[in-house]
Amino acid sequence: MKIRSIQIKRFRSILDLKLDLDSLEHITTICGANNAGKTNVLRAINLFFNPKDYEASEDSPNHKFYGSRGGKVYPEISIDFEDNNIIYRITKTFDIEGINKVSGKKISTTE
Repeated sequence: MKIRSIQIKRFRSILDLKLDLDSLEHITTICGANNAGKTNVLRAINLFFNPKDYEASEDSPNHKFYGSRGGKVYPEISIDFEDNNIIYRITKTFDIEGINKVSGKKISTTE
């Protein structure tokens, strides 16, 4: 099973980010200037696999958590996995207390 893409919404400094991973290579790097969000990407991936580490006051966008709290505030992290040429998407959404919803679906085949 391989990770094909990662989508992060409303997480810390990240409003909406999609990372497509090259399925032919075995190494992925995340590069960027200081304060560009590299650590936030890694924390979001960690929270996907370890949702108990979630802290709403730290992981929700600051301007939304401490501001009006209007609209959707909390993070959503999706990862597309490829297994036997079938791609599955698992999405985890969070709220003030932690993980709120987990959903999964088959989205396509690579053949």
